[in-house]
Amino acid sequence: MDDYIQDLRYDGLLLTDNEKIARQTYFNELIRLQKELIKLQD
Repeated sequence: MDDYIQDLRYDGLLLTDNEKIARQTYFNELIRLQKELIKLQD
């Protein structure tokens, strides 16, 4: 999953530490919710 999370913003600037944490949290929750959705579809 870390391959998808880059340390750059859309404008090419480096992310701040807070932005990195927020992005990591977002992707972790996204994956968790996708797993739950797959369980419900089974």
